[in-house]
Amino acid sequence: MFIQRHGESIANEKKIFSCKKYDPELTENGIKQIEFLSEFYADKKIKKIVSSPSLRAIQTVKIISEAIAVDYEIDNDLIEVDLGDLEGKTYEVSHRLKIFHGIIENWVWGDKQLKFVGGESYKDVEARVSRIREEYLNRDDVLLVAHNTLFAIMMSFDRTVDSTSDLFMRRGGNAEYKNGEWIIY
Repeated sequence: MFIQRHGESIANEKKIFSCKKYDPELTENGIKQIEFLSEFYADKKIKKIVSSPSLRAIQTVKIISEAIAVDYEIDNDLIEVDLGDLEGKTYEVSHRLKIFHGIIENWVWGDKQLKFVGGESYKDVEARVSRIREEYLNRDDVLLVAHNTLFAIMMSFDRTVDSTSDLFMRRGGNAEYKNGEWIIY
């Protein structure tokens, strides 16, 4: 299975947390990132592409789908982690970034009961990710297009890391699950 983070969005550019309520489009740079990266999938024998319903993911998937001539479908379980009260706010404010990282660190190493205020808990995300993994994980012909935090949690099931930042992909980044491990490109 391949996973593809959407290209740079306006929220990334403005350093704003986004999930469901704030659904920004890709920047010009984000479009170029995905156009360049779509060549990566040309020889991968992708037969199925599944995308988050968010605008930035759909814009990403359309570029890849057209480039490799494979239709895509939408799966609501691929939506980004609901950050609740953080959504729409800038993460340049250090206490907000500390809240975000603190919850993710607890999800990976500690208290899985923590929840983003007004948003999802680990158990909420785990239920979505478990279904997705069960359906697609061991297929080498599937590409999922979605979001960084969701994919970080998905990869945390299989990766031991010293820092949660090792689970996060660059904007427009991708990874592959192969032979029981994640390879981040």
